Amino acid sequence: MNYFMWKVKTVVPHNIGELLTPLGLCYWICDDGSFCQKTRTIVIITHGFTLEEVNLLIKALTDKFELNCTIKKDKIAFAIRISPKSLPILKKLLAPHMPSMMRFKIGL
Repeated sequence: MNYFMWKVKTVVPHNIGELLTPLGLCYWICDDGSFCQKTRTIVIITHGFTLEEVNLLIKALTDKFELNCTIKKDKIAFAIRISPKSLPILKKLLAPHMPSMMRFKIGL
């Protein structure tokens, strides 16, 4: 019996700013986010996306939620870094949606 592993390419829609909701951001951070206690930053892994797509995501996060975001280049690809200055905004935005066992991902 042959087993095939299908590689699925995720694509960021050009209108992601219209589509992304606080609940969607919450799920995204729960899945691909991490909180660094030392720097008080949140990093969202975006290894499956191109640099252009990561820039589009940062624009959506900045324009829609007023988050201060930058691109972080790691060993493999790009990630989104959310500044400690944005933590109060992010906590207020996501706390109602964030499951209690995942609150550590936003420093709660």
